[in-house]
Amino acid sequence: DEIVIGALTSHLDLARDALMHRHVQAYAGLSNNIANIRVRVAGSIGGNLCFGEPHADPPSLLAALGARVTLRGPEGIRSVLVAEFIEDEFTTQRRDDEIMTAVHIPLPRSDERFTYLKSGHLERPAVGIAAGCCTDDGRTSYRVWAGSIGSRPIRVTALEAAL
Repeated sequence: DEIVIGALTSHLDLARDALMHRHVQAYAGLSNNIANIRVRVAGSIGGNLCFGEPHADPPSLLAALGARVTLRGPEGIRSVLVAEFIEDEFTTQRRDDEIMTAVHIPLPRSDERFTYLKSGHLERPAVGIAAGCCTDDGRTSYRVWAGSIGSRPIRVTALEAAL
C-alpha cells in the first residue's frame, strides 16, 4: 500500500529507482532536478525534510501525496504527516532527541495523477507547485500545494475548490 524510503536515501538514488518511476514518477522526476548533482548525490530525503528549508522541493509534493515520516526517540516511534511536519522556516516537529528513520508514500491509485513544477533562478526554486488529480466514484478532486513562497508548504484550498 505504500513505498517506504529510508531517511538516508539520496536524491540521486530516488531519481534512478525503478519502483519510484513505476509508482511515484512525479517524485522520481523531482529528485532528478533537486539543486545540482553534488546535492543529489550527497543529500538525503530525511536530511532535506529535517532541515526544514522553505525553498526545498520535496515537502510540497510529499504533502500532496499524503506522505508521512517516522520519527524514533527515547519515548518510542511516532508518525507525522509531511503536511504537518514542517512548522516554520528551519523548524520541524522533530524533537532534539529524535531521528527520522523513514518516509512513507502511499501508492497512488490508478485514478490518481501527481506532478511537480518549479520555477526559479539557478538552483533555487522561487515557487514550486505540487498538484494531484484524483477521481473517486466518478467525482474529481484536486490536491494543490505551493512551496518556496512561505515558511512552509501551503495547501492552496481555494484553487482546489475552483478546479
